[in-house]
Amino acid sequence: MTSLYTSGPKNVPKELTKPSKSFKKHVWLSVLALIAFITLYFILTIWFGRLSYNMFRGSGGFLNYGLGAGFALLFLFMLKSLFFLAKREENPMRRYVQEKDEPVLFNYLYQLADEAGAPRPHKVFLTDRVNASVSYDLSLINLLFPSKKNLEIGLGLVNVLTLGEFKAVLAHEYGHFAQRSMLLGRYVYTAQQIAARIVGKRDILDKLLAGLSSIDLRVAWIGWILSILVWAIRSLIETCFSVVSVAERALSREMEFQADLVAVSMTGSDALIHALYKLQIADEAYDNAVEVVNSELNNKKAISNLYTLQTNYIEKMSWLLADATYGKSPKIAETNPEDDRIFVSRTYNPPKMWATHPADKDREENAKKIYLQASIDERSTKELFSDALQFEKDMTATLISTANVETILLTEAEGLEVQNKKHFDWTFLHPKYHASFLNRYAFMNFEKVEELYEGQLDKSELKQVFKELYPDQIKVSLNQLKEIQEEIDVLVISENELVTAEKRRIWHRGLEIKRRDIPSVITALKKEEMTVIQHLKNHDIQCRYAHFEAAGATGFGWPEYLKKLAGLVHYAEHTISNLNDSARKFHNVLQVVFADGRVSSSELQDVLRASDDYYYAVRKGFVDSETLSLDTKLLKKMNLENYKNSFEEFTLTNPDEHVINDWIQVIDGWAASALQNLGKLRNVALEQLLDTEDEIRTKFLEGKQMAEPAPNEIHLIKEYKRLLPGSERSIQRKLNFRDRFFMGDGLIASAAKFGIAGAILVGALVLGSFSQKSDLYLYNGLQTDVIVAIDDSFYVIGAGEHREVNINFGTDYTIVTTTSTGDPIETSNTDFDDPSKKYIYNVAGAGVFMQYPVFYGYDGMDDTMYFGSPKWLGVDADYILEDAPESISTSFENGKERRDVVAGYSSMDPYNLISIIEDSIQVQQTLEAHVTWDETDSPYLMSWMNLMPSNSKTMSILKQREQKNKHEIYSLRALQDKADSIEHITICERYQKLAISEPENADFHYLQIRCIEDEQEKNRAFVKGYEKFPEHPWLAFASAYTYAEDELWHKSYDAFRTASSFNESLKANIGLDAERVRRMLEIKFKVDIPFDQRVNNETINTYRDMESGLRNEPGNTDYVYYLISVGKLREAYTFISQSESYKPRVLRMLAASEGVAQEIVKEALDLTTEEGIDFESAWMALGVAVRENVSTSEYIDILVQMGIDRKKVTDFIQLTKQQHTEAAEAGLRNMDFRYKSHFYALGCTILGSKAPQHWKVYSQALLFVNERPYIEM
Repeated sequence: MTSLYTSGPKNVPKELTKPSKSFKKHVWLSVLALIAFITLYFILTIWFGRLSYNMFRGSGGFLNYGLGAGFALLFLFMLKSLFFLAKREENPMRRYVQEKDEPVLFNYLYQLADEAGAPRPHKVFLTDRVNASVSYDLSLINLLFPSKKNLEIGLGLVNVLTLGEFKAVLAHEYGHFAQRSMLLGRYVYTAQQIAARIVGKRDILDKLLAGLSSIDLRVAWIGWILSILVWAIRSLIETCFSVVSVAERALSREMEFQADLVAVSMTGSDALIHALYKLQIADEAYDNAVEVVNSELNNKKAISNLYTLQTNYIEKMSWLLADATYGKSPKIAETNPEDDRIFVSRTYNPPKMWATHPADKDREENAKKIYLQASIDERSTKELFSDALQFEKDMTATLISTANVETILLTEAEGLEVQNKKHFDWTFLHPKYHASFLNRYAFMNFEKVEELYEGQLDKSELKQVFKELYPDQIKVSLNQLKEIQEEIDVLVISENELVTAEKRRIWHRGLEIKRRDIPSVITALKKEEMTVIQHLKNHDIQCRYAHFEAAGATGFGWPEYLKKLAGLVHYAEHTISNLNDSARKFHNVLQVVFADGRVSSSELQDVLRASDDYYYAVRKGFVDSETLSLDTKLLKKMNLENYKNSFEEFTLTNPDEHVINDWIQVIDGWAASALQNLGKLRNVALEQLLDTEDEIRTKFLEGKQMAEPAPNEIHLIKEYKRLLPGSERSIQRKLNFRDRFFMGDGLIASAAKFGIAGAILVGALVLGSFSQKSDLYLYNGLQTDVIVAIDDSFYVIGAGEHREVNINFGTDYTIVTTTSTGDPIETSNTDFDDPSKKYIYNVAGAGVFMQYPVFYGYDGMDDTMYFGSPKWLGVDADYILEDAPESISTSFENGKERRDVVAGYSSMDPYNLISIIEDSIQVQQTLEAHVTWDETDSPYLMSWMNLMPSNSKTMSILKQREQKNKHEIYSLRALQDKADSIEHITICERYQKLAISEPENADFHYLQIRCIEDEQEKNRAFVKGYEKFPEHPWLAFASAYTYAEDELWHKSYDAFRTASSFNESLKANIGLDAERVRRMLEIKFKVDIPFDQRVNNETINTYRDMESGLRNEPGNTDYVYYLISVGKLREAYTFISQSESYKPRVLRMLAASEGVAQEIVKEALDLTTEEGIDFESAWMALGVAVRENVSTSEYIDILVQMGIDRKKVTDFIQLTKQQHTEAAEAGLRNMDFRYKSHFYALGCTILGSKAPQHWKVYSQALLFVNERPYIEM
């Protein structure tokens, strides 16, 4: 015996097949999930067994024994699933072969197994398909002892692959079991198969329950209760098992990569990839061959060799596509083969035998990440068999025998003739047409056939046009269209896929996209699709119209004949497409209706409507055959006397609820008959059209007339449905919740099913322990998703969101909080010992809380409590972390009631949040939490960083953040701001080096500029940098303020808009300042500057509402600012007198206003320096003090504490009092325009009506309505 085995490459790197960390991690995750599942299973089993045992032990009489019997039945139901042997049903397409009959094959298989370090196959089977796989029988014992492996080899694979490629495929299969380090993966897979059978097995106990439920009512109720419990058990276990499935699927991907590397170690990096490439084509060729076999079976004829047809298909497609490499092994690049890629142009689908495997592109990258060069054995795989041809014929005969039809055996030549005639011997498939009509209905793009002949050509141009028809570029456009449509199909599936526990990443053209982005991506793809379709339509029109014009020169009615042939094609293509579309709709409805095994009355109506539509679409083809007439040439090609004879008599009746079950069984057969005849009509008509166009073109170019008049026997169908692209029937892509619930389909439905099943099983325990439970609110004030683990429970909480969970009083809990990526945030141990409270866990102390009253039927006293930002908070309120309703049903006769609301805040201006935290430790805690954990794209990150103190701890936090988020500009910028003078030098040196190393990096350029000490020079550099990088948000941000200081308002506003367009955090920080500049443009230049959404936010909307008086709701104190802004000072005073908490601040604003009553001024002067003071009101209080000649020192001290230069304040006051306004203005040169606006408002308060007009304009424009007194313009 001669061995055909060739050894693998030498010097294989040891680390090549070493399992990766990711592989090991997923193995353990799968094991842990499986252990958890099995634990639950045994807990339920033991629980039922113990309940049964206790019932039978008791002396409760018949009732106890009855309950004991029921629990015993449930115990047996759980237990019996452990004892099974999964036996494979006899498959006639599996042929068992032995070593004695095929010594060369077995020698090859054994040597391959030995080299792989895998067990030799227990049995070897040949199958008909394009596959090679390992199969085995499973039982509980396989958890302890590995099962024996059987090898299946598909002849469809043998027929296509070279021996080297075949070795790579088998090495992959052996690779799953080749290395000791993969042993654990084998056990995980075995146990997973067992668990699947535990969930899905049905047997005699199920029949017993069904029988028990159907007898006398006095006994049936027992069966009903037990059936409900069985359903609950199965639902609970099935849902839990889905977690195991998620882990196993993640492991499966790693296992496939690992098995590929084993194949690479034995055959090199190219053989397996070549096999992947060829198997896709082999699948397609095999399916075509089977279709021919089935087609001939309908004619009671038998193909002798299926695999000859498979080979012929590949050869014919190579000819048709004018691609000599089609179906052949790719050539290995002579230079840098490690960089050569086969799967690069698109996302290839894996062959069917590996349909659950990773994408081929990913597998190729994996196989070539450590490139291993090796020669590929080019001999035929058939050489392994003693008589491969006979095996092929025997397998074909076995396949045909399963149809149980008496047939006449065709020779191989006759079989090839049938295949070629049916699929390839058509004019329109000739390579000269560059696949223009291959699997493409070109006439589908036109509503009317006349549109194909609406071109404009001069006959003098025809010769040149004929040369340009069907260019090579057409094939490129067709491939592009196919890929776009495949992309759309995949994205539509992803868009409608249910949310599951498994995180499924969506990739499009190399980029990961979010589910919410899919509609916009599909819209863009459809635009691309329509562009390509329009290009192809233009070419189709050019083809038809050019020959139509040429036909006009040849005479004898040929132009009309071309139109009639085109009309036949148009009719056939649209009718076929409409029929297929109605069938698609019909089967979609059936799939949805039957998904859960139950059919409701409304679902039956859905089926009847879809059936009715399908019926008339099918009937249309039969009815039209009676009026459609063809000419002699067409009938001869179709081998018919008339077209009607191709259709049998249509005897199918309309569907209704009485016959629908039988009707469903036969309708597809009628549809297939209509489609076959319509398809033949389309192909024959298209061929006749192209042949006639060729003949006309030839005569025209030769300057001759057609030899005879055109046929005139064609009679077209005028009325038929046009199904243009995009007008297809809508289909339901998601099940309704009821169906999903019973199927456990999707995260929400599965959770609901799990919840109901669990409630049924543990209802008594829940009720018994209800009095010991309370609510815990998990509040995530961070701008990043977190996972909160409470003992064994895990809760994912989105940014700014909360979650309510149940806890037991007096129980110690360990609470571990991490980010969604697993970074630890904090761990705490706590118990809940006050049953009168509900508790809030404030993650990292990032949120701020307050409790306020809501009054119904009266205005009560506002006793709002500010809690600050504690990590743990016990509260007693009616509404926690939710809004109180606008109205309630009161229980008191007077209709007056109060409700308390606890609110949490985090997604708002940090300056406002910090202002209501009194505890300095809490303030620092909140700042550190946000700076440490908030996402880069969170809107307030910059503000949180700005609020951090300048000390070593802050620097440490920022450095750690920058290490985690490499070169994050927020962190780099904050490090500049918070560093001491010495460290600032070191930091700037680093940034300067970065800027030099990457001169086109705008971030580094910006940071380098910030190191310039001279403010004027720095501002000039910002502007220059912005001019160089006009879309960089940070340079735009800095330049906006520089422009504003120089009162270049238009440039400033444009820069603000640029900064806001590219950066959410900047948008949040500069929105108000951008609005100030916009207001300046409107007020100063009297031009209408529309609101730009790029710089808009809710705070700005609030200010606009305040200024326009729209916030005049009952109890809304903001309305007072509107009253002041329009000079209604007395009315404002009366309005605010109702609110003690807001009155001091408003008093200071009123006192600073022009034209205010003196008694209001006096009341304001009587306030203490702590009452009603904030940054804005401090300026107004200072102005009143200056104007009324009272002490100003305390207010100046307050402003200095807030960062205002003392000398500038005192100088400005002195010059303003002396009415040296120009000198006062000079002292404000190069000052931040926001501070300057407060200085001008201060001057307006001091001088009143004598203040310069532009000071008033400046104040009115740059200060919002609650930041300025009333200033008469």
